[in-house]
Amino acid sequence: MKPRNKKERMFAELAALLPPVSDRCREWAFRHCFKPVASFKRRGRKVKCLHCGAESVWDKPFFESFLDVDEFDCPECGRSMPMEENAAMTELKLFSVITTFRGHQVIRTFDVGRYNAKGVKTDYTFDEVYQNWITEDGTEVITGKPFHRSPFTMGWDHNGGIDIKRHNGGGSGYYQMDDIYNITGNFMYPIARVSPLLRRNGWRKSLLRFSSVVSMSDAMMKLLKCPTAEMLIKTGQTDLFIHMIRENLQEIDYLHSVRIANRRGYKVTDAGMWIDMLNMARRLGLDTHNPSVVCPPDLREAHDRMLARVAKIDLATDRETAIASEKGYRRDKGRYFGILIDDDPDITLKVITSVEEVLEEADAMHHCVFANKYYEKPHSLLLSARDKKGERLETVELSLRSFKVLQSRGRHNQLTDAHDRIIDLVEKNKSVFQKCKRQI
Repeated sequence: MKPRNKKERMFAELAALLPPVSDRCREWAFRHCFKPVASFKRRGRKVKCLHCGAESVWDKPFFESFLDVDEFDCPECGRSMPMEENAAMTELKLFSVITTFRGHQVIRTFDVGRYNAKGVKTDYTFDEVYQNWITEDGTEVITGKPFHRSPFTMGWDHNGGIDIKRHNGGGSGYYQMDDIYNITGNFMYPIARVSPLLRRNGWRKSLLRFSSVVSMSDAMMKLLKCPTAEMLIKTGQTDLFIHMIRENLQEIDYLHSVRIANRRGYKVTDAGMWIDMLNMARRLGLDTHNPSVVCPPDLREAHDRMLARVAKIDLATDRETAIASEKGYRRDKGRYFGILIDDDPDITLKVITSVEEVLEEADAMHHCVFANKYYEKPHSLLLSARDKKGERLETVELSLRSFKVLQSRGRHNQLTDAHDRIIDLVEKNKSVFQKCKRQI
């Protein structure tokens, strides 16, 4: 897309002038974007280090001993790595670097490749494919190279020129395309250079650890144009800041309670649970300006205590509400009913198909998914994660805007051993939910 105005023309020109990154940065990408692994073939007893490409043929006793311990020490590069039979010989990853150029904030993204072929050393490629420019007023301009993609393949035209790009998630018909220019989940270089304005507004290096769940470009734009976000970061309420971005909020609920927490030096470590607790406190008629309500020493205990009170007082009313809300729930979420995900051998994910099921889930799991009326949230979808025997593991709240997991809670809001696998399973299958969202 050709630049349409002076600002876009300026950034298109700047993108063409960007210098190469340092050798240190390239080496970091090669070392961290790809997991160290050795590929082996039983026939011929060949072992190849995919990091450096060293290939060895082992005598049968030594080869079998390697298989027993599942660990290989490469005699050439010295790295210790697990062994996989017929591991992928070609891998491509996206790697991003946060930096500045001529006074402008930019996130540069590179297509990094690792190629292994029979009898040759490992070959690495490193090519810049797009840039997310963040202006001082908190807007974004994307520049990048051409690409081609289909439902089955995606590739960059590495010799193409740079022009203006747009966020391009979505699709038509059966297929769903991910947003190429959303940097969430990219490998991030740990050394970030930011503009003085962004640093003044609260940027912290520690935010990089959230790059797998939120886009760093979204975090930067939020800091530059939202005073509340700036306040949250500067007062150490990082979890509430991340909550704002994931929920795409312009303001945060209970801002007065946040200020009370800040005056008391109280840090919110679980934004979802804290806001749920305040919602229940309001239903119980408690004062959310009271520090004893806002700053409980044990957040989980305070949450569960209020949940028990809400369930006891409003049980009959809530059941009547559930019946009255059933029609609206089916109208809003009915298109997702019937989705069943069972890719994992130990976990099954099922969309909760009625308000009555939400109540059953809440009673069984002892959490507030029903008491806080999650079934009325227009941009959330509730799923029940269970094991293969049908036992409940966790209840999942999926955002219908970003298709990211907002919360996943086990019994009494505890996290199970399968917590990370459940989140990965939901987000890996987000195209199933995206396809249903497009249905009329």
